[in-house]
Amino acid sequence: MIGPPSNLKIGDFVAKADSKAASGDIDTGYNAWADNNHLIVLYPQTRSSLPVPYNPLACWDWWSYVDHSDNYVAKSGAQIRTIKAMLDALTSGAKPAPESTPAGPSALAVIDTSDTGADLAWTAPAKPARYRISRAGTDGQFVVIGETTSSSFADTGLTPQSTYH
Repeated sequence: MIGPPSNLKIGDFVAKADSKAASGDIDTGYNAWADNNHLIVLYPQTRSSLPVPYNPLACWDWWSYVDHSDNYVAKSGAQIRTIKAMLDALTSGAKPAPESTPAGPSALAVIDTSDTGADLAWTAPAKPARYRISRAGTDGQFVVIGETTSSSFADTGLTPQSTYH
Protein backbone atom coordinates (compact mmCIF):
# COMPACT_ATOMS: atom_id res chain seq x y z
CA MET A 1 0.00 0.00 0.00
CA ILE A 2 1.32 3.41 -0.92
CA GLY A 3 0.84 6.04 1.73
CA PRO A 4 0.78 9.84 1.57
CA PRO A 5 3.94 11.69 0.50
CA SER A 6 6.60 11.91 3.17
CA ASN A 7 8.25 15.08 4.43
CA LEU A 8 11.42 13.16 5.16
CA LYS A 9 14.54 12.63 3.05
CA ILE A 10 17.14 10.07 3.99
CA GLY A 11 20.60 11.41 3.22
CA ASP A 12 21.75 7.99 2.05
CA PHE A 13 24.59 9.01 -0.23
CA VAL A 14 26.48 11.56 1.77
CA ALA A 15 30.25 11.49 2.13
CA LYS A 16 31.43 12.56 5.57
CA ALA A 17 28.14 11.32 7.04
CA ASP A 18 29.01 12.37 10.53
CA SER A 19 27.79 15.11 12.83
CA LYS A 20 29.44 17.76 10.62
CA ALA A 21 27.16 16.87 7.69
CA ALA A 22 24.06 16.94 9.86
CA SER A 23 24.96 20.31 11.35
CA GLY A 24 25.55 21.82 7.92
CA ASP A 25 29.33 22.09 8.28
CA ILE A 26 29.65 19.99 5.12
CA ASP A 27 27.72 21.56 2.22
CA THR A 28 25.79 18.66 0.71
CA GLY A 29 23.00 21.00 -0.40
CA TYR A 30 20.49 18.85 1.48
CA ASN A 31 20.03 21.29 4.38
CA ALA A 32 19.21 24.30 2.19
CA TRP A 33 16.94 22.16 0.00
CA ALA A 34 15.16 20.80 3.07
CA ASP A 35 14.72 24.28 4.58
CA ASN A 36 13.23 25.59 1.33
CA ASN A 37 10.84 22.64 1.03
CA HIS A 38 9.93 22.18 4.72
CA LEU A 39 11.52 18.73 4.87
CA ILE A 40 13.43 16.76 7.47
CA VAL A 41 16.71 15.11 6.48
CA LEU A 42 17.79 11.99 8.33
CA TYR A 43 21.57 11.60 8.14
CA PRO A 44 22.65 8.05 8.97
CA GLN A 45 25.85 8.84 10.83
CA THR A 46 29.10 6.96 10.68
CA ARG A 47 32.76 7.81 11.14
CA SER A 48 35.84 7.55 9.00
CA SER A 49 38.05 4.53 9.44
CA LEU A 50 41.38 3.19 8.26
CA PRO A 51 42.37 0.54 7.25
CA VAL A 52 39.48 -1.96 7.75
CA PRO A 53 36.81 -1.24 6.88
CA TYR A 54 38.38 1.32 4.57
CA ASN A 55 36.07 4.34 4.87
CA PRO A 56 38.20 7.50 4.94
CA LEU A 57 35.26 9.78 3.98
CA ALA A 58 32.80 8.38 6.56
CA CYS A 59 30.34 7.24 3.88
CA TRP A 60 27.17 5.48 4.98
CA ASP A 61 27.44 1.75 4.18
CA TRP A 62 24.38 1.68 1.93
CA TRP A 63 25.92 -0.84 -0.50
CA SER A 64 27.54 -3.23 2.01
CA TYR A 65 31.24 -2.53 1.65
CA VAL A 66 31.83 -3.74 5.22
CA ASP A 67 30.62 -7.35 5.05
CA HIS A 68 29.89 -7.61 1.28
CA SER A 69 26.51 -9.19 2.01
CA ASP A 70 23.94 -9.31 -0.81
CA ASN A 71 21.03 -8.59 1.53
CA TYR A 72 21.80 -4.87 1.98
CA VAL A 73 18.68 -4.00 -0.05
CA ALA A 74 16.39 -6.42 1.80
CA LYS A 75 14.37 -5.70 4.93
CA SER A 76 16.58 -8.23 6.71
CA GLY A 77 19.78 -6.43 5.69
CA ALA A 78 21.74 -4.55 8.32
CA GLN A 79 21.49 -1.27 6.38
CA ILE A 80 17.69 -1.33 6.04
CA ARG A 81 17.21 -2.51 9.65
CA THR A 82 19.42 0.35 10.85
CA ILE A 83 17.60 2.97 8.77
CA LYS A 84 14.25 1.59 10.00
CA ALA A 85 15.43 1.87 13.62
CA MET A 86 16.52 5.46 12.98
CA LEU A 87 13.14 6.28 11.41
CA ASP A 88 11.32 4.67 14.33
CA ALA A 89 13.35 6.75 16.79
CA LEU A 90 12.77 9.90 14.74
CA THR A 91 9.02 9.40 14.50
CA SER A 92 8.27 7.97 17.93
CA GLY A 93 5.38 9.87 19.40
CA ALA A 94 4.48 11.36 16.04
CA LYS A 95 0.79 11.82 15.42
CA PRO A 96 -0.62 11.04 11.98
CA ALA A 97 -1.77 14.01 9.94
CA PRO A 98 -5.51 14.48 9.64
CA GLU A 99 -6.93 12.80 6.56
CA SER A 100 -8.13 16.10 5.18
CA THR A 101 -7.80 19.71 6.11
CA PRO A 102 -11.15 21.45 6.44
CA ALA A 103 -11.85 24.10 3.88
CA GLY A 104 -11.28 27.61 5.10
CA PRO A 105 -13.30 30.72 4.39
CA SER A 106 -12.93 32.56 1.11
CA ALA A 107 -13.65 36.01 -0.30
CA LEU A 108 -12.67 37.96 2.83
CA ALA A 109 -13.89 41.54 2.58
CA VAL A 110 -13.94 44.66 4.74
CA ILE A 111 -17.57 45.71 4.51
CA ASP A 112 -17.58 48.77 6.81
CA THR A 113 -15.02 50.91 8.61
CA SER A 114 -14.88 53.69 11.18
CA ASP A 115 -12.00 55.44 12.95
CA THR A 116 -11.88 52.70 15.57
CA GLY A 117 -13.31 49.59 13.89
CA ALA A 118 -13.71 47.44 10.81
CA ASP A 119 -16.41 44.92 9.95
CA LEU A 120 -15.14 41.80 8.17
CA ALA A 121 -17.19 39.26 6.21
CA TRP A 122 -16.33 36.12 4.24
CA THR A 123 -17.87 33.23 2.40
CA ALA A 124 -18.13 30.24 4.71
CA PRO A 125 -17.22 26.73 3.52
CA ALA A 126 -19.92 24.06 3.13
CA LYS A 127 -19.26 22.72 6.63
CA PRO A 128 -19.59 25.51 9.22
CA ALA A 129 -16.59 26.07 11.43
CA ARG A 130 -15.32 28.11 14.34
CA TYR A 131 -13.07 30.95 13.20
CA ARG A 132 -10.23 32.41 15.23
CA ILE A 133 -9.58 36.02 14.21
CA SER A 134 -6.05 37.42 14.50
CA ARG A 135 -4.72 40.90 13.90
CA ALA A 136 -1.21 42.33 13.56
CA GLY A 137 -0.27 45.94 14.13
CA THR A 138 2.88 47.80 13.14
CA ASP A 139 5.09 45.30 15.02
CA GLY A 140 3.92 42.51 12.68
CA GLN A 141 3.02 40.12 15.53
CA PHE A 142 -0.38 38.47 15.11
CA VAL A 143 -2.57 38.28 18.21
CA VAL A 144 -5.90 36.47 18.51
CA ILE A 145 -8.60 39.10 19.01
CA GLY A 146 -11.71 36.92 18.95
CA GLU A 147 -13.57 33.82 17.82
CA THR A 148 -16.85 33.37 16.00
CA THR A 149 -18.98 30.72 14.32
CA SER A 150 -20.63 33.23 11.98
CA SER A 151 -19.25 34.45 8.66
CA SER A 152 -18.56 37.98 9.91
CA PHE A 153 -16.68 39.73 12.68
CA ALA A 154 -16.66 43.28 14.08
CA ASP A 155 -13.08 44.31 14.90
CA THR A 156 -13.18 47.16 17.42
CA GLY A 157 -10.71 49.14 19.50
CA LEU A 158 -8.52 50.15 16.55
CA THR A 159 -6.33 53.24 16.66
CA PRO A 160 -7.23 55.92 14.09
CA GLN A 161 -4.88 56.31 11.09
CA SER A 162 -3.12 52.98 11.81
CA THR A 163 -2.45 50.02 9.54
CA TYR A 164 -3.44 46.50 10.57
CA HIS A 165 -2.96 43.09 8.98
